[in-house]
Order: sequence, then structure tokens, then C-alpha cells
Amino acid sequence: MSSVNGDCFVGLDCGTSVVKVAAFDMQGEQLAVSQQPLAGLSPQPGWMEYRAEDLWAAVAGAMRGLFEEEGLCPERIIAVGPTGAGNGVLLLDAEDRPVRNGIFALDNRAGRDIESESSTDLPRLTRALNGQTTWTGQTFYLLKWLREHEPSALEQAHRVFVIKDYVKYCLTGRYAGDRSEQSKLGLLDLHRDRPTAELMDLYGLGDLRRRLPPLEPSTAIIGGVTAQAARATGLQEGTAVVNGLADVDASALGAGVVQAGQVSVVAGTWSINQLLVDEPVIRPEVFGLSHYAIDGVYEYLEASPSSTANLTWFIRQTCGDLVRSAEGQDAAVYERINRMVASVPPASTEVFFHPYLYGSNEKVNARAGFYNLAGWHDRAHLLAALFEGVVFSHNHHVEKLRRLGEGASEVRLSGGAAHSEVWTQMFADVLGLPVSVPEAEEVGALGAAMCAAVGAGHCSDLVEASRRMVRLARSHRPRAELHERYCARYRGYEVVTAGMEPIWDELRRAFGARDAAGDTQGG
Repeated sequence: MSSVNGDCFVGLDCGTSVVKVAAFDMQGEQLAVSQQPLAGLSPQPGWMEYRAEDLWAAVAGAMRGLFEEEGLCPERIIAVGPTGAGNGVLLLDAEDRPVRNGIFALDNRAGRDIESESSTDLPRLTRALNGQTTWTGQTFYLLKWLREHEPSALEQAHRVFVIKDYVKYCLTGRYAGDRSEQSKLGLLDLHRDRPTAELMDLYGLGDLRRRLPPLEPSTAIIGGVTAQAARATGLQEGTAVVNGLADVDASALGAGVVQAGQVSVVAGTWSINQLLVDEPVIRPEVFGLSHYAIDGVYEYLEASPSSTANLTWFIRQTCGDLVRSAEGQDAAVYERINRMVASVPPASTEVFFHPYLYGSNEKVNARAGFYNLAGWHDRAHLLAALFEGVVFSHNHHVEKLRRLGEGASEVRLSGGAAHSEVWTQMFADVLGLPVSVPEAEEVGALGAAMCAAVGAGHCSDLVEASRRMVRLARSHRPRAELHERYCARYRGYEVVTAGMEPIWDELRRAFGARDAAGDTQGG
């Protein structure tokens, strides 16, 4: 593209498989975008790891792509805002060397430990303080797992990072965290707004408490790009870097979710469903309660690894012909798939799909499956069932949020599913609510860039940033007749789920010797 000369803000979004960097102007127009893949490791079944040096190399490469390939002028960047895949953990020693590989939140090594403790008081005691469900990729629990299984790693640990905070440290040399992220890691006592000895001692992590990052607002400028980071990334030395925010908050913010009562649905690798509230009350029936990136606003979060990663797996395993015919053009593959799904009348296929290739937050050993298959079903029926199963999983979470009594009049949808109009309409028809899709291609990066705009003083707060920078691409209204039909199908989906739970337990007992935490590789 031609050289971009207007002042802009950069959002840096570090996912588990790709790092994306996007530049936006004050009207929210995306001026340039660049990305680099991030290679992961799986040293054992169920283990999902990465190397710190690979993460930083992907960030630096994506950033250089803005300048070398997209023609963005580095001196026009006012500030950078980071976000990244939440939870998991990366430890550095006193010499800033990685103690071990970083662990992604998709990691399942702690599954057996969590199951064994589910009948004890420990989950209840920790939730009463941090508002969080205990789950396999949670930073809090992974630290406990390391204490028990790799104690030397914690003995060497001088700093405890998640992906966003490590990247920020590489850019500025500053060690800092924010409440939107730290409260989702299970490390924050919500009653006192800080890690407390009472909370950390429950998992025997008291010695680690003072090694956690100091907390600052998401919009605070924490430092400038160092000379070393400038050489690696192409950014100008001294470019302001703000503290940043959790990736789920960045996506919600980039979709314009800024006040109590609004619902954000992120249909990406994870099924992320958020309801903003003013009054925080820890509720045991909800996956988690945490700070939102806006001061004084909290969010109830319902989440599980049961969203569009299922489609990615299905394409990889069964759509080689589509991939080959598209000659590497991912968009063409998804266009073909959308046409196939659209060819199946809505709410008509007899097939059900459980989107649990990577488990469920409510049942660690849940597994995926197609049900009620017959010889006359083809790939289009399977894809329609997959689309529907993913939406049903989101609906399960959204229903729990709606039962809290907070009014919900609209859903803002982002993530991979939002690029598909047929999928978005299915969300509206199943949820029974209008669903709006933001215009920005990289919604999470936009949310991070909005923090940069506020930190640099170009917006007074994130509410103003939303008003100025968020634009909607389209809205889908639910169709009453289809909503009724989908409600009936959803009840059938729940019956199948309930029927499979004891079978999953039996299969776990039969094949449990394979691994201790479940095989997240889809084998």
C-alpha cells in the first residue's frame, strides 16, 4: 500500500498461533495490518507450549511488516497498545532468561489434578476470593501444577508473565500488569484488588506473591520503546507503549461494548461470552467475574474452548480438496464453506455436533462428536451441524449470563465467525437477540489501539474512544419462526450432551492410560 502519513495508533494482538499488528486512525479506520505465525510445541499429549524467543520474533516480524510491506511511517505512530491470549504462564529468572517454555491456556496437563480436587473445598475457597472457576489453562492453577510437578521452575522464577505482559516487557523493559488481565488469571483478590497472602497461600504460592507485576490502568503509558526493541521492530525509539488489556476485553472494547448490560460474544478459538455489570457479586454458577478495562465496570465471563477452532480442525482434516483448489487463499476456502452451509435450510439437518475437540470448561473430559448421522448426509450437513453446534455452545453460556437478571438487548459479535454472514445470522436466530458486527477487521487490535489513544491523550476515556473509533459493519435481527425451531433443536442438543456425560467418563476410564490430562491434539 502507499505510505500512510496520518497520525495513528497501533494495536498489537498476540494470539496462540499468530501475532497481528494493526494501525488505526482516530476514526477507527484500519490503515495497515501485518501478521506473523507463532509456532507452538506439544512435548506431550495435552501439553501446549511456546518458546519466549519465538513469541518475540513473531512480534518483531509482524511489526516490521507494517513498515516494510504496508508502507506505514514509524514516526506517525503516537502510541502502541498490547493485548494477547490470556492465562497460561511464562517464567523468567533473575537474569531475564526463560525458566522453561511458556505454557498456553489451551494446555490440558492439569486436568487430572483438577478432577481430583473438584470434590474438595479448594475450588470453593479460591472462587470466594478471586471470583474464578478453576480450569486447566488458568495461570493460578498452572503455577500450582508447577509447584507440585516442577518445583525447581518456581524456585528460579523471578517474574511471572502472560503473553501480553512479556511482549510489553520486551518493548519497554517495564514489568507491569493490569487488573483486566490479572483478575482473569485467578491471581487477584477481588475484595482487596490485589494478590493477597490468603489467596496465594491456598495453593502454596505465597513466596511468589511479591514476584507478580505491579498493577497500572490499561490506558497508562508505562514507558517508551527501548533502543534494542526499536532495532528489532522498526518502531522509533521512545514510542509510547500503554499497559494494555486482556484479549477478551480488547475484542469487546473494539466491538463497542463499554457499559453495563451490553453483551460481547467472541467466536474465536475459545467461546467467549461477556456481560458487563456495575456491581460485582461473585456467583458460583458463572465461570468467572473480573475487572473490565474500564474503571468501575466488571464483567461476568462464560467461556470454553468450544468455538471456531472446531472448524479449523474440520477444514484441516476433511477439506483438503477445498484448500488445494483455493491455492492458499484462506478466504476462498471459507467462502466455499459458507455456501455449503447456506445450501442446507436453517434448522433442518438431523445431525448434531458437540464442539468439544478441546474439552469443555464444565467437563474436562468432554469430547466432540457428530450424532444421528445417516448414509444420506454429506459434508454440507456436517458443516451445518458444526456451525450450529458452535452457536449452541455459545448459547449455553449466554443463557447463563441472561439468567443473572441483567437486561440484554443486543449482542456484539467478533472473532472468526463474525466474518460469515450465514453464521452471524444463525447466532441471531439461536440467541433470539439482534447481533451486530463491528467493521474493523482486527477487532482485538482496535481495542488495544483505543487504549493507546486514551493513554496518549487523544481521547478522554475508553467510552469516548469507542464513540469515535468503533463502527458497525452490519446487524442481523432474529427471525421469530427460526428462533422457535432452534430452541427445540437446542433442547435436543442438551439431551444429547447429558446422555454423553457418563459415556465420556467411561471412555476416560477405558483410555485414561493414554495421558493424564486429555489429548488436545484432536487424535
